[in-house]
Amino acid sequence: MRPQEFMERWGPDGDPCIVLSQERLRKINLKASTSEFLAVAGLPQSAAPFLSFGELNEASSPFGLKRSTVFDHLGGEYERFIVLGFDGSGNPIAIDTANDDQVVWLDHEDGFRHAYMNSSIGALATFLLGYRDFVQDLLNAKGEYAFLNGEYEDHELAELQQKLELVDSRAFDSGTFWTQELGTMKSGQGS
Repeated sequence: MRPQEFMERWGPDGDPCIVLSQERLRKINLKASTSEFLAVAGLPQSAAPFLSFGELNEASSPFGLKRSTVFDHLGGEYERFIVLGFDGSGNPIAIDTANDDQVVWLDHEDGFRHAYMNSSIGALATFLLGYRDFVQDLLNAKGEYAFLNGEYEDHELAELQQKLELVDSRAFDSGTFWTQELGTMKSGQGS
């Protein structure tokens, strides 16, 4: 997904997006396409499923933290990760600069083991839109607590997964963030 398309689809009704200055992006050495996305569209301050990408003030955003700030207690292999944000449990979401700027999820309860999340920042943005639309459709059809109460059917989750697999099928391999997220959603049905 191109940054302009994300901006149009996310729209003014979504959580505000945080963009980064070109100056700050130059300091963190990302691929041109990743830098362009973060400078033009950015990422929303928060998004389903319980993800956060920082504050509106660029200086306090986790974007572009020096690698050692978050991982200073870990080995040198973590220098390759640039933190974008966090999941609802406080696990970092990061760009893996040593692996073609893939987006990864670092499980802090498992020694910061990294797991694949998305192939690119554009794929992550598409997933954020897909989840937002899924939640909004659910709320429109079943009421304001439908998502939190797990009022979705297996076929609705399967449709969400099918749509997202068209963008990044690897995101649903065993052990990935999104596979785990769908498993959590299935276990929370009807709660």
